[in-house]
Amino acid sequence: MILIVLIFICVQVNPLLTEYLSSIPCEYQFDNTLICRQTSLIHSNLPLTNETIYSNIINLEWIESGAYVFSTNIIDLFSNLKNLSLQSNALTSVSALSFWSYLRNISHLDLSQNRLISLNNRDFQLFHNLISLNISLNFLTTIEPIWLLMPIQFIDLSNNGINVIGNQNLQNSTPDFPACLLKHIYINHNRGLLSFSQFQTTIMDYCPLVERFQLFDNHWHCACTDLVHSLKHYRTLRLIDDQTQTLTGRCETPLSLRHIDIQKLTEEFVCERLLLFDSILNDEATETTSSSSLNFSRQVIFLFLIGCVIGFLIGLCLHYCTHRCYDFICFILYKCDRDKIGNDRTSNESITMNETNLSRNHFIYYPAIETDQLPSYSQVMNDIFYLDIITQQQQQQQQQQRQESEIDENGGEC
Repeated sequence: MILIVLIFICVQVNPLLTEYLSSIPCEYQFDNTLICRQTSLIHSNLPLTNETIYSNIINLEWIESGAYVFSTNIIDLFSNLKNLSLQSNALTSVSALSFWSYLRNISHLDLSQNRLISLNNRDFQLFHNLISLNISLNFLTTIEPIWLLMPIQFIDLSNNGINVIGNQNLQNSTPDFPACLLKHIYINHNRGLLSFSQFQTTIMDYCPLVERFQLFDNHWHCACTDLVHSLKHYRTLRLIDDQTQTLTGRCETPLSLRHIDIQKLTEEFVCERLLLFDSILNDEATETTSSSSLNFSRQVIFLFLIGCVIGFLIGLCLHYCTHRCYDFICFILYKCDRDKIGNDRTSNESITMNETNLSRNHFIYYPAIETDQLPSYSQVMNDIFYLDIITQQQQQQQQQQRQESEIDENGGEC
């Protein structure tokens, strides 16, 4: 319930607050200065009675306005405007301003404390009268040398994150003024990665009138090639400030020079250290390569031995499985043969013994049905007894035949 009430109050208060802030009038100071703070730049907020007073305005400050509205043609009324401050307006791009094209005659422009991320030549190519430009306290990461397009003498790029400064040839500058009239340039407290070679190709080679070139508390790329030419050239400039007061900061790259004060750098120190560092890296790379090759050979041998052991175990398993399969097949075949023999003997080998002269007992032999197991003792004795009886019968038959033959012979003689 409380949350709903707070939301309702905010919804009701915000339009009133916005309307109140947008209706705050501007302050007219002196005869040529107009200050508009946290308000909309519209006619109703301007304390000017007629349009003739607009032409007297030379200094205009529209600051801390946020996203408040403005009249599109109101800047055009300030025909003699020279100094304009758009400080703290949360600007992300100057070209998005509808009145940007009306600022061609501006001499001093303040864009500090905004949210600009880049600085392009096309945004300032028509500013032929711009002398001073303040773009400090923004989020600049990439800038182009606009000082080669206009007669600018003062530029402040401090408190940004500049990493890249684009190249610009002298042929691209306008023919109405010299290539570069830059005198004061401030690139202090930059949290990007600056390189002296970029300053060499964009400022030091083209701007001979530089009197103050401040580079306080920056992050630097300290390459040997930069120090041989660019840093040495910078130190030979005759600046108003003392050299120790215009250049400070620490190296961030390369790794061998990280956190070293740039004021203590010399050509011999940096280049020799980089060569030593590179040789150490090459030695480490060579050692790493040899150790990696040795480790690779060890791994190959180890894998070979493991493969041999695994192959031996697989061979044993296959040998065992082969013998087991052979035994199983033989067992199946032997069982089939014994079943066939048992069936034949059961149907054909039943023997009936009639009464004989030796014994009048009726004896019938039924051989035991063979099984897959070994015969028992009784079965073996039964088979032996059977064979003995058969042998006796055969002997009796032979003896009886001999007796009959003898009787026949004796009867013939009689």
